[in-house]
Amino acid sequence: RSVVHVEIFEMRIEPLAGPNFKLKLRKIEKFNPFRNTPETPGKKSRLATETDSWRFLCNIEITNCLNVKLANKKNFYCNSENNDFIPSEVLPFRREKCFVANDTKVESMFCYEIDTTDLTFVIALKVEPNKNNSFAAEFLERPVVTDETELKALMDPKQWKTHLYRKYATASEDVQVIQIRNILAEVEMTDEDHSSVKIRIYAV
Repeated sequence: RSVVHVEIFEMRIEPLAGPNFKLKLRKIEKFNPFRNTPETPGKKSRLATETDSWRFLCNIEITNCLNVKLANKKNFYCNSENNDFIPSEVLPFRREKCFVANDTKVESMFCYEIDTTDLTFVIALKVEPNKNNSFAAEFLERPVVTDETELKALMDPKQWKTHLYRKYATASEDVQVIQIRNILAEVEMTDEDHSSVKIRIYAV
């Protein structure tokens, strides 16, 4: 698989000013977020490996390319206790890792509040038999609830139309991009029983 290089930006946050609020930024250099973005020092989050015995699992990587932190305030749902803890925060220009796993299928939903804004990034995912993996992602204004009912609603594309700020996709599709104001998120997922999801949040 080829490596995609993207541009990193330096950003200056201004006070929130309604729906037209934007993160101010200027381009300073190029980098590869998934290879070069460091993990937060002292964190013990990890990815599951092929030696782990669960039939279905999903490794999750979250890369924050903003200059404000992402915060998860214990807002997390999973159909199994076989999981690493979702990181409570992802600091600016840092990457965090975790995993969820189960022997029948994986269903999980979690969210991150974007500091200094009224926005939350939400993602729900499923790892199922017969390479039937899928995910849905959206930006919402706070507050946000993540539970089994909300997961089913978000993962049902018949319940809502695809907007710029929310999308549903199967793992066989290419990288999906959602946007609200000038904040974007890229999400990609693999279609194996031991799947992986990569998330990158940034501004333009």
